[in-house]
Amino acid sequence: MTYSNDDLDALTIVVILFAYFDNDNIDALTVVAVVGILPLYSHYHIDAIAVVGILPLYSLYHIDAITVVGILPLYSHYHIDAIAVVGILPSHSHYDIDAIAVVGILPLYSHYHIDAITVVGILPSHSHYHIDAIAVVGILPLYSHYDIDAITVVGILPLHYHNDIDAITVVGVLPSHSHNDIDAITVVGVLPSHSHNDIDV
Repeated sequence: MTYSNDDLDALTIVVILFAYFDNDNIDALTVVAVVGILPLYSHYHIDAIAVVGILPLYSLYHIDAITVVGILPLYSHYHIDAIAVVGILPSHSHYDIDAIAVVGILPLYSHYHIDAITVVGILPSHSHYHIDAIAVVGILPLYSHYDIDAITVVGILPLHYHNDIDAITVVGVLPSHSHNDIDAITVVGVLPSHSHNDIDV
């Protein structure tokens, strides 16, 4: 099956879908047991109401979802708004999120950023400008490129790539107001930064 631009508007898909989309569209090689609403309104976007099963997308800016239960709408390029995502949600391309047990609200409002109100579990991101978070409880908004505004980060929050922060037990306020900079009000523990333009505390 071949679809052209902005072709797919699937209101109820409860079958196995093997489809190929033209240039700049989505390559959906295996969609198994998609129950609910899965409309694709623009390039690289997914609005998914109750997606249960396997939904792998193998192209850039796509999501591989093994068990996504709840609302997972994508409103802008490379972003994820996740209300109650329980299971495995790995994304293998740049600017994506690998989420193991993300329970709560995890909206992304700007390019490559994460606003996490309640993220409980493992949320590793393996690409540039991403966050590896083990037990992040509280508010962790990112307002500018490669920066972190952390109101309450409890646990391990290592960032292994450029312009990132490796934080072991950061309790308090750790706002970053400009590129590659750190303003630490209350940092308790070890906060090493191993990349350019970073700070070792």
